[in-house]
Amino acid sequence: MADSIQDIFANQGGSTAPGAKPMVYWGSAGTGGFFSSKDVLNPRTYKVSEITKTQDDAIAQFYTWSDEERAAWGQRLYKLGIIKTPDDYSGMFNAWQQAVQEAANFYTFGGRKVTPWDVVDLFSTAHGSTPTTTTRKSKSFQIPNPGDAHAAVKSIFQSALGRDPTDGELARYSSMLVAKSKANPQITNTTSTTDTSGNVSQTSTTSGGFNPSDVLNSAIENTNEYGAYQAATTYMNALLAKIGGA
Repeated sequence: MADSIQDIFANQGGSTAPGAKPMVYWGSAGTGGFFSSKDVLNPRTYKVSEITKTQDDAIAQFYTWSDEERAAWGQRLYKLGIIKTPDDYSGMFNAWQQAVQEAANFYTFGGRKVTPWDVVDLFSTAHGSTPTTTTRKSKSFQIPNPGDAHAAVKSIFQSALGRDPTDGELARYSSMLVAKSKANPQITNTTSTTDTSGNVSQTSTTSGGFNPSDVLNSAIENTNEYGAYQAATTYMNALLAKIGGA
């Protein structure tokens, strides 16, 4: 814990009294009623009694919480920057001990009705909330359907070799596209940041994936036929240009 609750509020309690037994303010409860069912407009004086616990009893309450209550306490501390991870059990317990201690100081020595949960709210006010950042990673696969794969292969063959692919070439290069798409997913990292006012901002970065044209061109350019075809068309175009310029 970077700053303890005690560090923040060490100077805010009242002076200590020798021999005083620290008590923790736990809230209040009301008692009252009516004189009779016919006299509902004249209620008895409504009395409010304070609920307190000894410091030891208050600390022991940590062990009576349900898993959901303990998780909520961890999330609360994590969002305030008091603990580094929301499931830090030792950090949660240490923070609870400190909150109880400060609540006891406020109530017993300073006369202030502050519960341990109020202490954490005071900590938030004095120290300021810490922005929280979470990053979510997602994968997507751009797997072409058979029709799209066949169309892409035919287009590249016409451009690179000047002909349509055979049935065998069509099947082989289409399968290559599907395999490449499965091996190269597109990965998106989305980062969400919540500032001290609760405002949320998001940024996303994308990487990976593949370009079907690049994959097919690269495969075809490594064939002997590609070199021969390009050489023939290059020489022919040069010859025609020379004839045309003569």
